[in-house]
Amino acid sequence: MRTTMASFTPWSRRSAEPASWRVLLCILATLLALGARPAAADGIVVKQAGLIETEDGYALDAEFDIDFNSALIDVVNRGVALYFVLDLDVSRSRWYWLDERPITFQRVYKITYAPLVQHYRLQSGLYTQNFTRFEDLRRALSRIRALPVAERGTLRKGEAYVGYLRFRLDTSQLPKPLQISTVASRDWALNSEWQRLEVRP
Repeated sequence: MRTTMASFTPWSRRSAEPASWRVLLCILATLLALGARPAAADGIVVKQAGLIETEDGYALDAEFDIDFNSALIDVVNRGVALYFVLDLDVSRSRWYWLDERPITFQRVYKITYAPLVQHYRLQSGLYTQNFTRFEDLRRALSRIRALPVAERGTLRKGEAYVGYLRFRLDTSQLPKPLQISTVASRDWALNSEWQRLEVRP
């Protein structure tokens, strides 16, 4: 029989890591700030969006109006990362079978703040950009230009497709204590409606 050995170290005040306590205090302060705010009506609006044909396939151009409330900005300034998700679904109706879905695309954007160097960071895949002001980061997050979403030949010429696009804050990526607060607070309701796109390659 195989035996698994485990060792346990008694907890002491000296053994607690200061960094962990700082993170916990930041989260608690954020929860108190969110709880003290009245309900907000902030959100994301899709201002314009469309697929463009490129040499390599199809790309997305889109622009959003992202209305951050002060509580969310405070969350970022306290060192909590926020994750935004771009969802794109393109389908073609078929009377004889289930709808064809040639494009199902998702892209994640992460925003953080580095207090030591005092700059904000926007990350998506291999793309990283730094900003000294939050407003500049918000503008960059709001504009998507020539984002590849499908290879050439994915869509058939002459066929009619319908696309649906949305941009949302992914609260499931938040620390667990903050996830609990998102249930009852509208401060975290930073999402767009599904935007319909007519696509004719």
